[in-house]
Amino acid sequence: MTHRAITALLMASVLLLIAAAGCIATTEEKNEPVAPADEAYARGLAEYEAGNYRTAEERFTEAYELYTGAGDADKALTARNAIFRANRTYLEYLFDRSAAEAALRERVPGITDAAIAEWLDTRAQTIVSENETLYFYDVAMNYLYAHPEKMQELKARPLDFDYVGRYAWAEDRPNGTGPHVNPVCYAGVERLEIAHEALPSAGILKIWLPLPVETDAQRNVTVTNLSCPDYIVAGPFTTGAIGYVYYEVPAGAVNGDLVLTADIAFTSYEQIFEDIDPAKVGEYNTSDPEYLLYTKSERNIEITDAIREKAREIVGNETNPHLQAQMIYYHIIETYPY
Repeated sequence: MTHRAITALLMASVLLLIAAAGCIATTEEKNEPVAPADEAYARGLAEYEAGNYRTAEERFTEAYELYTGAGDADKALTARNAIFRANRTYLEYLFDRSAAEAALRERVPGITDAAIAEWLDTRAQTIVSENETLYFYDVAMNYLYAHPEKMQELKARPLDFDYVGRYAWAEDRPNGTGPHVNPVCYAGVERLEIAHEALPSAGILKIWLPLPVETDAQRNVTVTNLSCPDYIVAGPFTTGAIGYVYYEVPAGAVNGDLVLTADIAFTSYEQIFEDIDPAKVGEYNTSDPEYLLYTKSERNIEITDAIREKAREIVGNETNPHLQAQMIYYHIIETYPY
């Protein structure tokens, strides 16, 4: 082969390599178009990761509608679950700063600006969404739970069992000790175990794991070493009406049994209220709104004829309302397992 032929062959080889490289580059730069529904869902994930829960909910809703319109039931379900997750994250945090301040002023007469600022800045339940601090919807009641002396000062009584319990604390209790005495510290491990054969093969397991909650009689609540932290969507919460941590666990991510655990601890106080003189207890006003509230059937309590008959059986010939309540109370705690 001549020198000229070798040179030509080398040049041809170089050109082929350049052409091939060009083809590769062109192939790599070419992107498949992203479906609008997938794009909306991806934006929702990004917004949720950034803590923009309301915006995330809007994007997930957009994706859900697009997936539904396209007939993609599986992805529509995934988007719907994401809507729920985003909404549930901020659902109970309804107040901005001004609304939280207004709620405190309305519910706690005489509260000072300094007390409001201290509570909202350091102790109130909050989340941050769209770079805005949002406050728990019952921010005022939580303040009263933490300040029982303020609860006692109130003249207008909300219809609340905890409130009624606090009012059983007589104002002339010796030495101002209050009803909470004899503290005992408890520590333990919560454990929820679901056998592998009981788990679904697909979908998302939504689990609210109950936790101890802060009250006047149960203090210094701590929750540590929560298992499966990657699947925690909200919490842990130990203040407010209930304590819980909310999990969403993809069924396909579980190998073997699903086990959720949490180390918990708290200090429990015995509650001792002043003795009540039954002779000073009058008759019930059966038309009073509070009486009607606490004696009616509701979602978890059905007042049936059988319950009425049992109550009459327990109290027998006793007519004093306080002694009747006491008899029913002791019957329940001595008869039924917790």
